[in-house]
Amino acid sequence: MKSERQTKYVQTIYNEARRLTALINDFLGVQRMESGKQIYEKNVEIIPLIQKVIEHLEINTVQHDIRLKIETKDIMILGDHLKIEQGFFNLF
Repeated sequence: MKSERQTKYVQTIYNEARRLTALINDFLGVQRMESGKQIYEKNVEIIPLIQKVIEHLEINTVQHDIRLKIETKDIMILGDHLKIEQGFFNLF
């Protein structure tokens, strides 16, 4: 098998393993929420979190230009930082 093809297969396997790990972690998170054992961070700053997501997305694409118009400051929400970040990744 050619080196490029091997690399492609290994990358596909790696990506699928990461995806399955994320699914398992999501399932375990749901289980924790249902059992009342989920711990949430307090006072997650939403604007820096959204800016971080946009910066990450802009690195991975040249076809889209994402703009954030901030009309207020210091928006804080109660929640899990990583889950909220994942939610914005999914939305964008």
